[in-house]
Amino acid sequence: MVSEAMQEAQRILRRNWLKAILFTGLSYVLLLLFGHHFAQIHWNDGSFSFSTFTVSTGMGLLDILNPVGSFVSSIIVFAIIDFMYGLKHREKRFFSAYLYAFKNPRLLYKGLFMTMITMGLTFLALMLVSFFMLSLLMDASTLFGILLLGGLALTFTYLYTGFAHGMYILYENPKRSFFSVIFHSFKMMRGSRFAFIGFLILFALIQALGMLALMVGLFVSLTFYHAARVGFYENVKGRSPMQTNTQRDFKKAMKEIERSSS
Repeated sequence: MVSEAMQEAQRILRRNWLKAILFTGLSYVLLLLFGHHFAQIHWNDGSFSFSTFTVSTGMGLLDILNPVGSFVSSIIVFAIIDFMYGLKHREKRFFSAYLYAFKNPRLLYKGLFMTMITMGLTFLALMLVSFFMLSLLMDASTLFGILLLGGLALTFTYLYTGFAHGMYILYENPKRSFFSVIFHSFKMMRGSRFAFIGFLILFALIQALGMLALMVGLFVSLTFYHAARVGFYENVKGRSPMQTNTQRDFKKAMKEIERSSS
């Protein structure tokens, strides 16, 4: 499933790498300036350092759930999704992708709530996983404490992965009710959760390697990640139980048409 997503990303980005890198770079600059992110930039005596996915105890959950930042982030996320689907279908779009949420006003508030939930779950899951790993390495916690941290880390990781496809479902069907989107996202993730976690770990490593090539490598890895996310979503959507039922109903309908025609 992960390899299929990466192959789809290569097809999406074929002959469009430069355009996609420019769009992704612009989107992440906007996220850094106005939206929510887990990146940190440090200037110190003329030196510059940049990390793309940093979670620290100094970050408050209320800061992550700031509605203004979540609103801007949701618009940019929909823009990235729309841009990647435009490349997939060989449609020309660049700045118009940033208007996608405004063309579908329901996405403005649904995307806001979905972004706040996913950002909050990401923050909690990463913090708990980090504390769990530290407790194992430092050997300073009791067995009960380690089990409690492990259980909480698994719970919030499960919840995060369940919400992971919410923005993509909303993108395809803005009129769908919010709770229906959540239910569908969790249902799509059945049987694909471990593959998705592996997908995220793989791209975390790719982004770490991209940092070695300075900002160009970072934006290349982020561009490839977002294209692969579209590929992973399409792959999971094709294998989900809901999609399978639809295909079965279609096959039954076709058989009935053949019988009636004969």
